[in-house]
Amino acid sequence: MSRFNEQDGELLLTGKKIDLLSNEYAYLGGEFLSNPNDYIEVLIYDTNENFLESSVVNSSDYLRETDGTLQLKTGTILRRLGYDRGKFNVKYNFLRTVAGTNENLVVDSEGNVDKLFDPQNPNQVVTLGVSKFLRENKYYIHEISPSRTEIRLAPQKIADEKYLRDFYDAQKNIKRVRAADTGGDIEFKGTDKNNSTTIKFSDSESDFLPLMAGGVLTIPNAFVTQFSPVPLPTAPGQIPADFETEGDMRARFFLDRDNSVGEVIQGAGRTSVGDKFFGTPYAKFANSGTGFANDVGVATYGNISGMSYAYEGNGSIPTGFQRMETFYRLVEGSNFDPIVFGFEGDDDGNTTRVSIVILRSNSTLPNLEIPTTYTWTITGYKKNSDRDFDGIYPFSSNNPNGDFNFETDGSDPTVAVPRGIQNLFQAVTEDSTEGSSCIIALRSNSIAVGIKLTVQQATGVGINSQSHLFLPGIISNRDFQAGEI
Repeated sequence: MSRFNEQDGELLLTGKKIDLLSNEYAYLGGEFLSNPNDYIEVLIYDTNENFLESSVVNSSDYLRETDGTLQLKTGTILRRLGYDRGKFNVKYNFLRTVAGTNENLVVDSEGNVDKLFDPQNPNQVVTLGVSKFLRENKYYIHEISPSRTEIRLAPQKIADEKYLRDFYDAQKNIKRVRAADTGGDIEFKGTDKNNSTTIKFSDSESDFLPLMAGGVLTIPNAFVTQFSPVPLPTAPGQIPADFETEGDMRARFFLDRDNSVGEVIQGAGRTSVGDKFFGTPYAKFANSGTGFANDVGVATYGNISGMSYAYEGNGSIPTGFQRMETFYRLVEGSNFDPIVFGFEGDDDGNTTRVSIVILRSNSTLPNLEIPTTYTWTITGYKKNSDRDFDGIYPFSSNNPNGDFNFETDGSDPTVAVPRGIQNLFQAVTEDSTEGSSCIIALRSNSIAVGIKLTVQQATGVGINSQSHLFLPGIISNRDFQAGEI
């Protein structure tokens, strides 16, 4: 057992006193024993300083005085551990758990935790072996750097949400706590709630933690400024939402209409813009509108001009779009309800009006706190002057007449970054817990654009490992006419 020696302590000593009750240092978790993660470790040595054993001190064996000092019942502690007589050197460590605990867990072969096992019950009998295994509620050292100044930790095969979330939170400088994590909704406190400035959790057993002091409290949708009608999607069981939710993994995205540029009202008989949630194509192309499962293979929707189209499921993009005039007519039709942007160009063929399309993920994820990778893929076809159909191609220095390009200045980590020469048609947001968006600039006329989104979490299994959604022809860029919004 290695400990800091006196010289080490002198190097670390700053001479500065920290007020743990102040807002400045609230993130440290408050004074010792004010935090539920605090505990005292006892180390027992013989008179020759030979280490004998260590243990966690029972909370009934110490007392905190009003002045903050601690009274430890060393005799009682030794007797609890079986040391009834003799001379011993006793040392104490005052510790705060960051992730994991000093307890054991019982898990099955898949890592699922046996919730009936009580680590505090010394008389509990558990048969270990084929179906049950004992695991320490800790993380193991996966790798040590050659300089021996860095280590890499990794979780064990323990499929427990708190265990995995604590591991992820251990490396975060900023901790986000939702009301649902601590017991539910919040409410204003007092008899005059309309003028109260004090809030509490509706669940009386839940408390705000000391480490929250100095942080930011956000109350979403606190004020209503206006009401705007939202077109309802026709996909079964799907509720329109501008944010990601928890559940079985389902890839989904929508148009950020407020920040996109160049959308128009166009099309035969159209009096309004298309559904920003793409409800109609979603009902047609997401497993034929019958479900969201990712393990059913390639789902198909109908057969147009002898061609089958497959989308969600294994994530395959169908072939044969190049000469698919029937498909383009489907896109043009009002029943498909595409989002339309306006194009303008000069007589020399140069684009004078660039449409900006911003798409955001509102996917359903198994765990919003686990880093998620979002891969956006662009497909589409262009109708030329001779009525032929060609694929759309990225705009670049080598292709100044390109049809589209991804845009990002790197200031927003959630905006998908283009893959570049690796794949000119893809942009990726890696390891995000704040969602993802994709910004596309449309630079050509008479194009139909399809979007494929793949969401994936490294810790997911089965249907919660990844999900694909591919909606073809949902966005078009046409000659600008009246009706711009």
